[in-house]
Amino acid sequence: MWKLITNEFEQIWQFPHCIGALDGKHIVIKKPPKSGTSFYNYKQTFSVVLMAIVDARYKFISIDIGSMGRFTDSNIFSSGVLAKKLNKQTLRLPLPAALIDYDQILPYAFVADEAFPLSENIMRSYPNRSVTNNFQNKVFNYRLSRARQTVECPFGILASRFRVFRRPFETKIESVDNVVKTSCVLHNYLRKETIILNNMQGNSSENEMPENQLLPLTNNNTRSGSDAFCVRQKFTDYFNTAGSVPWVEDVLRSSNFSVQNSINFVTPGEIKTIIKRLPNKKSPGHDNITNFMYKKLPNKAITFMTSLFNSLLRLGHFPENWKKAIIILIKKPGKDKTDPDSYRPISLLTSLSKIFEKVILSRLQNYLNCTNTIPKFQFGFKAHHSTTQ
Repeated sequence: MWKLITNEFEQIWQFPHCIGALDGKHIVIKKPPKSGTSFYNYKQTFSVVLMAIVDARYKFISIDIGSMGRFTDSNIFSSGVLAKKLNKQTLRLPLPAALIDYDQILPYAFVADEAFPLSENIMRSYPNRSVTNNFQNKVFNYRLSRARQTVECPFGILASRFRVFRRPFETKIESVDNVVKTSCVLHNYLRKETIILNNMQGNSSENEMPENQLLPLTNNNTRSGSDAFCVRQKFTDYFNTAGSVPWVEDVLRSSNFSVQNSINFVTPGEIKTIIKRLPNKKSPGHDNITNFMYKKLPNKAITFMTSLFNSLLRLGHFPENWKKAIIILIKKPGKDKTDPDSYRPISLLTSLSKIFEKVILSRLQNYLNCTNTIPKFQFGFKAHHSTTQ
């Protein structure tokens, strides 16, 4: 079985010795009775965790469902069946072997994201600081990301096909486990005749993830052993020498491949949520369109706005007209009206620009959190970090 999976990953995704893509999601549930904070996760919701291994054709090889959402993701993985079998070497993986035109011995490994620890049998991408000025590491990250998308897409397909994933489960935990297992089996059955297109830039609505459901795992900061770093370096050398693919270098060096390619695109549901939270009594900008008017927009207008925002994100552009503001001066009580310092200026931007700013802000925050750019000891102006003692 492992050799068949490996051959498909090499043929379709150009990643040899890959035995599957590994990832996990928090499945949001209604708080079970008398459970306290057992299922309370980092997103401040209640959940159980689905850990899955997927093959090159988006089909589930193995799933593990039922871990409580309160556990850290490193603990969930380390206490799971897969990690235990990896440590005991009972998965019956193929023995390490040399690749074509490459004399180094490489083990067979799963591809995963930052939620999992780097090991000899689990490959994850280089951190951002190791990629900025290192083209070889960037090539490795690109090749790994192409292979790893095989596990991201099934979660989106699962949620698209089975609407039960679109809202928090309100059944017993045992029933949640059974529903998820059944959905994965049905998903595999329906994938039998599906053709796989190895297009990383696809943005099919079939693969869109529902908001506030099927939440991603948090990053894993576990320190890895030297052998794991050595294996990743060998894969990096192979992808840049004997295993190089000509078009990958063209993609990475082209001006079209930038930060914009890795930004999650906007969905109509996200825009609706932002508009819903806008205060009704705020004054409009120079276009005189109030927040209340935006809340009355039909679905067709929301769809058009989604398309507009996605185009702006793709181009990395913020319209100049959206930066214009009406300045209103409010006199401070008891101050001299002839003194300019006696006035407090208030700028009124358009509601459309505010909505787009919130879209950008959520993506900036996600990027900064994923790359650990903001120091952990910074508490000011940081969500869920109080500055009080």
